[in-house]
Amino acid sequence: MDESLWVAISFVVFVALIWKKAGAALSSMLDSRAAQIRQNLDEAEALRIEAQAELKKYQQLQREATSQAAQILANAEKAALRIEESATAAANAAIKRRKDQAEAKIKSLEAEARQEIRDRAAQLATTAAAELIQENMDQATADKLLKADIEAMKSIN
Repeated sequence: MDESLWVAISFVVFVALIWKKAGAALSSMLDSRAAQIRQNLDEAEALRIEAQAELKKYQQLQREATSQAAQILANAEKAALRIEESATAAANAAIKRRKDQAEAKIKSLEAEARQEIRDRAAQLATTAAAELIQENMDQATADKLLKADIEAMKSIN
């Protein structure tokens, strides 16, 4: 046998031994890498599922918040209408009250004016009657009237 054949056989045996040792190490390294990749994929899937659950939760919260905001807005609009109606009613009541007060004051002033006119008319009539009596009555008639009035007053008491 030739030396090249022995070198070739030795080389093949050497490569087979190395392959056996290195193959096992390479295989375990690839297996551990595959296991790590599988673990990362499982974690990623768990995180994706968790993220979807959180997304659904926040979407539900957003829908609830939107619903609450719409309800608050509707309540605010109703309250504004009630306040407006109340203010309108209060303003109308105040206007009516002031109108009634003004009418009462006008009636009072009219009554005062009528009374003043009556008083002034009575005063003028009394003054005019006194002047007429003074002009048309003599002293004897005045004495006679005075005595009659005194007698009338005595009979009253």
